[in-house]
Amino acid sequence: MFIVFGSGKCPLCGDFGTEISEEIYKCEKCLVAFNNFGISSQSGARQAETKYWN
Repeated sequence: MFIVFGSGKCPLCGDFGTEISEEIYKCEKCLVAFNNFGISSQSGARQAETKYWN
């Protein structure tokens, strides 16, 4: 079951998110970015494993 908390509220915890760009919010508690269409992890990009290989 999916509960809609409203615009600007995190779909995971219901807390208000910080707007990082137009219609895109970030939840500090859950470490996710979200909008009306999806959720994205904010856990930082990892370096490619082959970055230093020739």
